[in-house]
Amino acid sequence: MDLTQLANLGEFIGGVAVIGSLIFVGLQVRANTKTQRAASGTDTMRSWAEFNQRMAENQEVVALLPRIFDPNESLANLNESEIVYVGLLSRGLLQRFEAEYYQYQAGLLHPELWAQHRSWCHGFLQLPVPAAWWESELQQPLYTAAFIRDVGAPTDIAPVNIASLPAR
Repeated sequence: MDLTQLANLGEFIGGVAVIGSLIFVGLQVRANTKTQRAASGTDTMRSWAEFNQRMAENQEVVALLPRIFDPNESLANLNESEIVYVGLLSRGLLQRFEAEYYQYQAGLLHPELWAQHRSWCHGFLQLPVPAAWWESELQQPLYTAAFIRDVGAPTDIAPVNIASLPAR
């Protein structure tokens, strides 16, 4: 084997090594993306569980929730303190949803999880009390236009309700 043949063999082996390295890096990136997506989903669900637990511990919020979810209720029927609670609770919900929206857009949140949460958010915003709050909230520069378009997009989603909760 002469020097030219050895050089050609070296180039071939180097090319195979580069291709092998690229395949390895691709597999590592894919595995890392799956891990990040799983962690993001877990963090999202844990965050919602903690949020719900904190709400359950606040008796004023617990007493107000049936009115928020009542399809026959109106924001005009709430007193000033209740309107503040509705505003803070709803803003917290929508800011959580917007954070999830951007995780989804970045490929970090599983599409099915975002679709479920988007559906709930959209249904929530169709209820009279949250809808009235949302209309005034849209006057504030708090949410991006992309998020507003996404959660406000027309769908066949019915308003959410708490009728499935056990009665007292």
